Amino acid sequence: MRTALLFLSFSLAYQPMVAIGAERPQRPPPAVTAYQVEQRQIPQSYISSGTLAAYQQAELHTELNGRIAKLHVAPGDRVEAGALLVTLDSRSAQAELDRLQSQLDLALQQLERQRSLVKKMAGAAEKVDIQEAEAEGLKSNIRIARLVLERHQLKAPFRGVLGGFDWVEGGWINSSEAFSTLDNVTQLKVHFDIPERYIRHVQIGREVQLTSAAWPEQSFTGEVSLIDTRMDEQRATLGAMAIIDNSEGLLRPGMRVSVTLRVDSGEAKLVVPSRTLIHEGDRATVLKLGEDTKALATEVKLGQETNEWVEITSGLQVGDRIVDRGLVKAKPNRPVRILGEGDDSKPREGQRREKPQS
Repeated sequence: MRTALLFLSFSLAYQPMVAIGAERPQRPPPAVTAYQVEQRQIPQSYISSGTLAAYQQAELHTELNGRIAKLHVAPGDRVEAGALLVTLDSRSAQAELDRLQSQLDLALQQLERQRSLVKKMAGAAEKVDIQEAEAEGLKSNIRIARLVLERHQLKAPFRGVLGGFDWVEGGWINSSEAFSTLDNVTQLKVHFDIPERYIRHVQIGREVQLTSAAWPEQSFTGEVSLIDTRMDEQRATLGAMAIIDNSEGLLRPGMRVSVTLRVDSGEAKLVVPSRTLIHEGDRATVLKLGEDTKALATEVKLGQETNEWVEITSGLQVGDRIVDRGLVKAKPNRPVRILGEGDDSKPREGQRREKPQS
């Protein structure tokens, strides 16, 4: 009985030792996804700011001082170019024009009489000349009188929207006082500055995108219409102006807007997702996949960068494959399991599927 108990104790003590000495199962290679290196464009933009202004804007003044005889418009009206806005009391000017016209009619009658006498040899030719000169002088005075009469009217110099005013018929207005404002808001303009390093990307007709706090979900398109000829020496910038179509009337003069100008060359470049890079000080590496699915640490040189993409100037070629998702679990010079390729995407018997780290 004692011998049996000793044998049983020895057997129980030996079983853990056998388990400990047994060979442990190898862990499967980490699961990753692969990115195939390709060329694509990397849009790069410069963002400036500016204030919108009406493409055409004016402060309207009458040419003469006078009493308002007729208001032809109301505040906020949309008017066409040449539309009559206000008429001043022009009775005295009209009377002067009528007087001159009467004098001209009389002078023409006398001229015809003198010509008839000359034909009948009953009058002197020099009297005809005098009468013709008098008639021509009166015609000139009439043209001046008509211009004076026109100055009693204020017309719209261009198509636009009138601002507010509180003038009334019968009130007195001085030429030094603004009758109203006129803005053409179907098109707007914005001035913005361009740093010296981006000047080569700006040409007349270049497209820009504008955003406003009033319409944060919407972008407005404009075109560069003016580039200054001189740099700002202190700020090292060049001024430019863009024209924006505002036919929908969503924007207003005086609004602050952001102006986005694309400043890349538009050429396709060798790029990789920024998440695939490993940064160690000034060095940048990627895990390049070999034929045996080993992740080989490969140093690369970087070019332009955006939030999502990085240009590779050396170290990779088009068609190379690198570790993308699951980069944290992958080890340099160790095998990896690429998800989605052949049977490697299926878990082996007795192993659980590993999710690639995103």
